[in-house]
Amino acid sequence: MLVVSHLLPILVKKSYKNLVDNLAIQLNYKKIPQNWCKKLGEDNKFISIREHLWGYRFPSSKKSLSSTFDRFKKEPRHYATLCYVPLPGLCTFHEDASRNRIYSILFPRGTSPFIRMVMSNKDELFYDGHAYSKMIDSPFFHAIVKFKWHTFARWYFLTYFIVVVTWFSLLIASSTVDLNKNMEIINLNNDYTDKITIAATKSYMAAVTMIGNLNDATNTFVNNMTIAEASKSNIELITKAISNVAASKIYNVNFTSEINKAAIEAVYNAIIYNTTFTAGISNSTITTINNNYVTEINKAISEIDITAINKLINSTDGNQIIIACTIIEIIIIFLLVRLLIIFKINGLANRVLRVPSSYVISTGVLFNLIVVILKLSPPEAFRSLKNFFLEHGYDCISVFQTITIFISVLCIVGYLCLFRNIGLYAYIIMHICRRAICILFLLGILLLNVSYATMRIFATTIPDFDDDKKMYNKNTYDNYIKTSNNVWSGFLNASYDYMYPWDSRYFVSIMRIAFSLFASIIIMNLLIAFVNNVYEEVYKRKYTEWTMFRARAIAYIELTCSVPNNYSFSSFCFINRKNKDYFPPTIIYEANTEEFKKWHDELPNLEKQLFDSTYPI
Repeated sequence: MLVVSHLLPILVKKSYKNLVDNLAIQLNYKKIPQNWCKKLGEDNKFISIREHLWGYRFPSSKKSLSSTFDRFKKEPRHYATLCYVPLPGLCTFHEDASRNRIYSILFPRGTSPFIRMVMSNKDELFYDGHAYSKMIDSPFFHAIVKFKWHTFARWYFLTYFIVVVTWFSLLIASSTVDLNKNMEIINLNNDYTDKITIAATKSYMAAVTMIGNLNDATNTFVNNMTIAEASKSNIELITKAISNVAASKIYNVNFTSEINKAAIEAVYNAIIYNTTFTAGISNSTITTINNNYVTEINKAISEIDITAINKLINSTDGNQIIIACTIIEIIIIFLLVRLLIIFKINGLANRVLRVPSSYVISTGVLFNLIVVILKLSPPEAFRSLKNFFLEHGYDCISVFQTITIFISVLCIVGYLCLFRNIGLYAYIIMHICRRAICILFLLGILLLNVSYATMRIFATTIPDFDDDKKMYNKNTYDNYIKTSNNVWSGFLNASYDYMYPWDSRYFVSIMRIAFSLFASIIIMNLLIAFVNNVYEEVYKRKYTEWTMFRARAIAYIELTCSVPNNYSFSSFCFINRKNKDYFPPTIIYEANTEEFKKWHDELPNLEKQLFDSTYPI
């Protein structure tokens, strides 16, 4: 059987599915020989409080590998039988040819048959058609995974998970500090805008007042009205210009200067020369008013205190947090790079580079590095990048922080999948999303087609006349974004209020009925049926899905956290691959008698005959 253990990964890789399936049936529930445990009777049955498939190493160890966590794994008393995995050497490593101690610790060579078999799948998801599907679904494989997880893998995972959660907590704390700072900047921006708006209003009224009583004919309009009423249109244009700049430059480092500049240059805007007030006075008078206004507004600006604004903009609060976050991220990057190198030298790099989760993690790390660089760099650095986002109304750092946090949450959820209650349903969701790509792609094309077709006809169709408002209804299809939102809203809610401007047209009623039939009845029910079928299919093997995911995580941990030899200076953070407490020749596990009977009864007749011909319990 030692030869079979080493040939098993090759059989899986070469897709000898029938042979592997038959072998998997014969390897399950093998009773330990009588001489292995003389305390038990001939039937090897005893009363246990351990969960089904709880494993031990063989030969037995004097050192207890149980922990506080195991106390929560106790089950009601039940009959169990000791079985073993009849594949000696499946979990052991071959000798490392490297003689360099440092190199062996940093980048250990060698893999076990267990790792090669687990990593033979190029996808993160489990499919029945894979050559090792029956092997992964076997009780003895579940027993191996449980043993490895309980003895060492969970401790390394929890350590790494604590590091990731600490990094994420620092990231959230830094983002919260920045959010509070941005909110304060927004409030100060609004206050400063209000002050400048009031100052501009008073300055313009003062500038007009300085002209005195205008007696010439061209200024009779001003003389016949109060100054406030006469200059109202101009003041509204000035304040509007100030508000627009204040809103668009809110994340600009020197937004006060931009607002001041807008307040000064507002009187030279071409629009202001077309108002009734400006058209009623001479050019020389306009020039005088403008000069007076600039003098008054500059005086008012100089009296406004902006110390608090500058202090807040130039504050470095949160930089200490982001530095601590960066230190932890450097550690995480080192671990990820080391993992990739180890997989590369052991011929498993393609398995890492072909799974989507690797790119999700890499993207999260990359975006966080961008955030760190942007936050710790001088304000004038990366000005073109920041201005690009400012032109579209976004804060550059906030955008990258948002993406980083979103991806980081996905990564943490991925790590939490190692816990059963979370992992079982997370993988069901992943299967549904993976298989729904084609139907969602088709749905997207259809919705885009409907959006363009409806915009093309309604954009050039005159809306109905509203007798109450004495005006034509507003066109709700005047741009493609609004049209897409209308169609999407109709698809989700079956609400067609956006077609109200053309309710009197017969073809609108026909379109509404046709789209309702297509979207609300056919497509929605098709999606529901599709999701339900995938859910039922995956739910039947949800435990196997989760076990496979945990097995891959254990393979990652074994490759990166174990070393070929027992080096004293590395024993505190690495385990020795020659330590039989963690890598035994074989594994003994407890088989719950009731669970075995249930498994045996569910076997197809041919597989049941094959199993019964060997060594059943």
